[in-house]
Amino acid sequence: MQRSIERYSESDKNLIEKLGENLHDNYEFLLDEFSDCIVCRENDTIVGFITYSVIYERAEIIDIYVDDKYRRNKIGSILLEEVIRKIRNNNCENVTLEVNIENKNAIKFYESFGFKKEHIRKNYYKDSDAYLMKLDLR
Repeated sequence: MQRSIERYSESDKNLIEKLGENLHDNYEFLLDEFSDCIVCRENDTIVGFITYSVIYERAEIIDIYVDDKYRRNKIGSILLEEVIRKIRNNNCENVTLEVNIENKNAIKFYESFGFKKEHIRKNYYKDSDAYLMKLDLR
């Protein structure tokens, strides 16, 4: 099995959007001048991705997704570690993300990287609140 972690290419957009539909309906892969995407390929197939933005001293994880068939293979950890490394190299003070308060597995995953619950965002999702979680980098 050949695995690679790399920046997405324009030809990956449709595959990323297809995976992103598992995150929520009407998923759109949209990046601006502050955001980027890292993908994980297994045998030339995209099996996971992470999108993030860096605006001056702040960074935000926008989306992270690993195909169900490839979970429990540390792909999410590898993607998050790569983005945290890139964010540190940009001299960011912290990185934040939102996570559904009912997604206990994701919360535990982020806490294992040192993220802490900062606030509750009421009605962040269509049918649920979200935790704003933050990782201080300094």
